[in-house]
Amino acid sequence: MIRVFVVDDQPIFCDLVELTLSNSPKFLVVGRAHSAVSLDDHIQATRPDLILMDIEMPGVNGLAATARITMQHPSIQVGVTSIQAGEEVRSLALQAGALDFIPKHQFSEARLKQALPQCPE
Repeated sequence: MIRVFVVDDQPIFCDLVELTLSNSPKFLVVGRAHSAVSLDDHIQATRPDLILMDIEMPGVNGLAATARITMQHPSIQVGVTSIQAGEEVRSLALQAGALDFIPKHQFSEARLKQALPQCPE
């Protein structure tokens, strides 16, 4: 089971992720935060395998947080999400160290599995 932590300043997207993954035997949402400011504390408390990170948030930008997490916690994968879409946004996410970029309007369990090469069938 892949332990997922959601970082997004929009509670409705956090709710969508939890609802989407709630019946999946492959994923467990272990927590959420509405900013990346105190993310290290959340990581220590929940020990996620995957963080779904929004790009635009108050305080710390999601791309900067992604770069920091991938350097400080190499065992944690980061999937970046955003309401923005396009190759430029995807490229910035990958440059920051994200495993993949998933536009919010495309978020689904199937799309998340597609982003994770080690995801068990």
